[in-house]
Amino acid sequence: MRPMNRLRSKLFEAEITQADLGKILGHSGQYISDRMQEVYAFNIWEVYELCRILDIPIEDIPIYFPDKKKN
Repeated sequence: MRPMNRLRSKLFEAEITQADLGKILGHSGQYISDRMQEVYAFNIWEVYELCRILDIPIEDIPIYFPDKKKN
């Protein structure tokens, strides 16, 4: 499963839309869309906030947000 599909699944389970996520993180819908389509990466603070609100364990960050440079 692609990393953003995992994140989408967690958002779906939490009943959080991309629009909701934009409001939570203080960004536009386009900003969130670009991150979900992997045009750009979430910054570290956004990653930690996503982990907090979606109950993603910190040790699972590489699963949900892999380092593209290592691939």
